[in-house]
Amino acid sequence: MPRKELAEALTLAGYQTTPTTVANWPLDWILINGRQTASTEEAFEYAQLKIDEEHERLLNKRGRRYTFNRIRAEGAGNAA
Repeated sequence: MPRKELAEALTLAGYQTTPTTVANWPLDWILINGRQTASTEEAFEYAQLKIDEEHERLLNKRGRRYTFNRIRAEGAGNAA
């Protein structure tokens, strides 16, 4: 799928991006009729990887993991 349409499809699926950003992703690009084209499946897999990385980064921010673990531990103490 050409990068402009690929960016539009990703945005419709909930991952807001631009054709310029997609062009910089490490996808296997081929030139068809003068347009950069990449696999739709590969692009969606890479977008999911980016989402997972950002989610992990947010979980590991200082204080976030401690707060989550503390709340979970307090919940386990109340259940006993």
